[in-house]
Amino acid sequence: MAQSIDEMRKSFIDRLNSEERMRLANRELITSISHDLRTPLTILLGYMDIIQLNKYKSQEDMLNYIHNSREKAYQIKALSDKLFEYFTVSSSFETEEMELGTYEGRALLDQLIDEQLLATGREGFQFQVEPSLESFLLEINLVAIRRVFDNIFSNVQKYADPSHPIVIKYELSQQMVHFVVQNKIKRIDKKSDSNQIGLISCKKMIHQHNGTLTYKQEKGVFFAGDDFTGSPET
Repeated sequence: MAQSIDEMRKSFIDRLNSEERMRLANRELITSISHDLRTPLTILLGYMDIIQLNKYKSQEDMLNYIHNSREKAYQIKALSDKLFEYFTVSSSFETEEMELGTYEGRALLDQLIDEQLLATGREGFQFQVEPSLESFLLEINLVAIRRVFDNIFSNVQKYADPSHPIVIKYELSQQMVHFVVQNKIKRIDKKSDSNQIGLISCKKMIHQHNGTLTYKQEKGVFFAGDDFTGSPET
């Protein structure tokens, strides 16, 4: 009887621990996706402002802004669907298998960078972009990589010093795309309220691409770099 009671006690403790892990995972997921929704929404509003205020140069530019707006809207929808899917099937957001697609790397990365320049450029930031000189293919989950870009550049808007240029560069090295963002950190009088949720999410998503994400602060400069799968274009 004593052994049976002890087994029941252990089972009850395991159940409590499992429920606590589930609550923490739910809270992290909601915080992460809520954080990720802000940047594509800001970019979407930027495109809509350009269209409504007739700030485009040609009909072709307007159609391009409309196309990009639709992409941002679908990105927001995908993130919203992720929340419903997670709670409907009670699956693990961190361990689910990603669906990958193959893209022309330079064209895609240039487009993703241009989207971020639209959002951050309105805040007075200047950029120094150093793209790859080599064509390559990328095998990625586009929704996840968009979230990585949104999170990194969201941090740029919050903490970068606009009086110094933001350095963005990427290149292909040993079948991996090496992407780096570097910025001078602005002086903040009060303690930073960053909980690094965005960077933690980025790290997990890049890991799901069999890549790595590293970031550091050194002498007032912030570096964020990731490596994910790429291959020379044939």
